[in-house]
Amino acid sequence: MNRFESPRDELDQPEPERADPLRQVLASLSFPQTPPGLVQKIRRRLQARQLRRRAAVGAGAVLMFMIGGLSWQFFDNSAKPVVTTKASPVGGAQEPIPTSGLDDGTLEALFAPPPVASLAALNRRLDAAAQVLTAQDRQWEQLQ
Repeated sequence: MNRFESPRDELDQPEPERADPLRQVLASLSFPQTPPGLVQKIRRRLQARQLRRRAAVGAGAVLMFMIGGLSWQFFDNSAKPVVTTKASPVGGAQEPIPTSGLDDGTLEALFAPPPVASLAALNRRLDAAAQVLTAQDRQWEQLQ
């Protein structure tokens, strides 16, 4: 071993006189031949397994979609009036709060967004602000 070689390099390279008997023993052993068509059988099994897995995932997705659609249809509460309850002063029992008899037009007016100021009012404000700034700019120029 010279100074540039590490002890690990010696272990990685087997000595020729020690490796020859091992090669001879391995060469003398007889291993059975692989049956013809083994590669095709393995590929078919793997493809069948992938197909079953994909079918199971697809069926699960369709089943979840159907369950979601059915639960949406049967448990959708948007069309039903909301009735809340209040606790009874005596305790325990709850009694429903009566719903008001408002028609649809009144409900739309109550829950409509507030009206927006016209753009003409905004333009007047902007013009007034521009006039004030112009007047201040003139006063500033006169002071200098």
